[in-house]
Amino acid sequence: MVRSITNVIAVLATIVCTQAEADEPITTIALVSNPYITKLAPKEIIDEHGSVRDFLAKTGPESFSRVVSLINRLHPDAVVIQGSLTWTGLKQDFEAARKFVDQIDVRVYTMPGHRDRSDGTLDAYQDVFGDLDSDLKLKSLNGSTLVFASDLHGTPDKASFRIRQQLSEAPKSKGVLLFADRDGEFKPSNLKSDYAAFFSIVNDYKIGMRFDPTRYDYRVGMENTLPIRKVGSLAWSQRGSVALIKVYEDRIDVAQVSEPEEPVYVLSVPNPVTRPRLPRVEDDPYECPSYTEDLALKPDMTFALISDPQFDRRHNRDLLIKRANDGIRELNRFAPSVVCVAGDLVNNNLPEEWRLFQEHFEKLKPRLEPVAGNHDVLFNYDFVEPLYASAVKEAPEYAKLVADAVDKASDEGFKGPTALFEKFTGRKPDRTVVYGDTAFILISFMTQRADDAQMKFLRTALEHTKNKRHVFVVAHYPAIPDFGYSLQPQLGGDEVLSLLSQYRVTGYLFGHRHFNGFRMHDRTAHVLSDNMLSIHLFHVFPDEITIARKYIGYPLYERLTIPSTRN
Repeated sequence: MVRSITNVIAVLATIVCTQAEADEPITTIALVSNPYITKLAPKEIIDEHGSVRDFLAKTGPESFSRVVSLINRLHPDAVVIQGSLTWTGLKQDFEAARKFVDQIDVRVYTMPGHRDRSDGTLDAYQDVFGDLDSDLKLKSLNGSTLVFASDLHGTPDKASFRIRQQLSEAPKSKGVLLFADRDGEFKPSNLKSDYAAFFSIVNDYKIGMRFDPTRYDYRVGMENTLPIRKVGSLAWSQRGSVALIKVYEDRIDVAQVSEPEEPVYVLSVPNPVTRPRLPRVEDDPYECPSYTEDLALKPDMTFALISDPQFDRRHNRDLLIKRANDGIRELNRFAPSVVCVAGDLVNNNLPEEWRLFQEHFEKLKPRLEPVAGNHDVLFNYDFVEPLYASAVKEAPEYAKLVADAVDKASDEGFKGPTALFEKFTGRKPDRTVVYGDTAFILISFMTQRADDAQMKFLRTALEHTKNKRHVFVVAHYPAIPDFGYSLQPQLGGDEVLSLLSQYRVTGYLFGHRHFNGFRMHDRTAHVLSDNMLSIHLFHVFPDEITIARKYIGYPLYERLTIPSTRN
């Protein structure tokens, strides 16, 4: 009997070890783009449009230094630096960049960008970085193949011919990654998504993903069946972070990492060496293969989070309408059970803006569950923040328009600071909504304080939903200080965090800050949604939640998974 038990344990141990080994990455690469190092005086740093970019004098060195430290903590197999190492292409700037690179503890591959050509040549780059230069070459790394092709977008015919020849002579690979570049930041690519010569190489040699450097924020896209990851500048948009690429036997994962200890969203695509590719976007029923993959796992429910559409009758009116409509079209295509909106539906709390909200969001097919933000009660509430406390004095004409509208709403039975929110949304500011075993507590924290009535509602709602499998609190303001402009600790913030922990709330979902963010705090996921540039999709399973972040208009999304807090 003892021998049998021992044998079982040995078999289980073998299985566990085999699974662990199978899920170990074959190759890990830290990727950054466009350090833009320069010794120019700040006022002399001028871009292609004549704009002074003096901040680069500070952000370039500071971000590069942080990234070096981060890379040495992550200890990948190698580092790829693509795009412009310098702003000027001058030798002195390459020498300054080299000082940072020499502090990296692992192998480094570099490829120059268009700003590295000071006099039309790369002589200065070759003088300083010639030993690390990988452009137009293939590199083998732990069984993976790295293809460097800065000429792909400019001269796809020439580049495709060379790449095919190089790959035909290379050993069989466990994963193939392609690093490209453009002749200039704003030059259109000559490579089209139906370019047969290039995409025959993609299919024949199982290229898993392409990486393109960019000055601005990173995005995830697809061309034909090839996933594309744009890599934002470490000096400009992705300061102090790296794109961490992990090649596995069955997949390729990419995550933007700044703090290794924090959970991060991961773009995960099949490794075509061993698995079929994702379908073309136009062939996918949701025009988002990532979403199709997640729905195939049959979640108990799927819901969405957006925030801050902030309709304005004048300022950026058309842009805000377009953003909202683009997001609504995607949400209708995804058809989640419910769409939560984390406040700031309008900008100035005016009836004209509320009617814009109504007009466009009535096109939304899933059920809408909004909360009120600070702008939704502007000119009609006593704010904590000095910025908004002076709003009535600084804009008396707006204040009068709101006062007249609130008086009219009062005659219709809508009272208090959220009178217009209630009138135009048909929702109470604080309420609980239940979908099966998932509960949403929607609470309109409209300032950096939580008043007594709001805290009473929250305590009662949490008690009433304590037997639900998952509970999400939806509000406008952050609850933890990490995000800035949070609920003030002494004005209810500390108690909110204590209640989230005590009742094991799955997620606290919010907006206000106009960027995306994620933190785990005492087992609760704090998810920050931006101002209608992206959608968060939550796939709810019995024991875990998959949270996806999808930029509107882009075909793939990143995701992370958290365990249920009530297991």
